[in-house]
Amino acid sequence: MEFEIVAYTAQEMPSLVSNGDRGGRTMKITKQNGKMEEFDRANVERSIRNAGADEKTAKDIATIVAEKKCESTKEIRSVVNKELKKMNSNVAEKYRESRRLVVRNAVDAARGAARMSKDAMANLDLKAGDNFTAMNGNKRHTLRAERDDKTDIRWNDIRLHPDDMNTLNVSDGKNLVVRRTNA
Repeated sequence: MEFEIVAYTAQEMPSLVSNGDRGGRTMKITKQNGKMEEFDRANVERSIRNAGADEKTAKDIATIVAEKKCESTKEIRSVVNKELKKMNSNVAEKYRESRRLVVRNAVDAARGAARMSKDAMANLDLKAGDNFTAMNGNKRHTLRAERDDKTDIRWNDIRLHPDDMNTLNVSDGKNLVVRRTNA
């Protein structure tokens, strides 16, 4: 199984749920980590476009999400995936398999290894030893998934050796979108 990690700056790929409103009324949603944040339609549109959808499709689906009054990121992802399946199954597959992770510096990680929590690996359908491609802009780097059982690792952390971070030109705390690629 192969995955691709795509890095975005906060301006390119901000959280799905921040600083927005729906029709003049603020709609709060629950993020996967349990925090409540304001719904931002533009971010939903951006995440749909990042999966490969055109502008019109992204706007149409974001309208549906807003009308359904989704209460969580999980519900938003479900609605978006369902609507994308109706329009373009290839884009739906890319969207479904996308996850955002946060890069953490791990000097104790082996070069070429990406250490993740059990939950992050389950969300990505990864098993220890699976290879995936990390990408930041035009930089690509093949990494191997490893489970990290430390208690301080968050569900959305990906720990990389400093040399791997340097190869990808990413810094500690940078958000990455993880997407499965065809082998």
